[in-house]
Amino acid sequence: MLKVSVDTIESMEVAHNKQADVIKETIIINQDIAESIKNENEQFNSINAMAKSNANDTAEVATQANIINDMVDKMTKLLEQGKESSRFYACLFSY
Repeated sequence: MLKVSVDTIESMEVAHNKQADVIKETIIINQDIAESIKNENEQFNSINAMAKSNANDTAEVATQANIINDMVDKMTKLLEQGKESSRFYACLFSY
């Protein structure tokens, strides 16, 4: 009977050790997953910052394009006024 008790205790110790090993492996796997999630979050934050920067750059380019378009419109009007003046003077001096 004592032998059976000792064998049972040894079996339980083996099972306990196996259980402890499984728990250790689970902890290691969870740590790896947590590290992967952390890395993914860092990459996402980096991509997000780049996207915001690109959006700001695009907005600045759009503003500059609008300014250039306004300048082109003003120059076009001035050129049209210059053509009208040239025609007026051409008509005036042709008489």
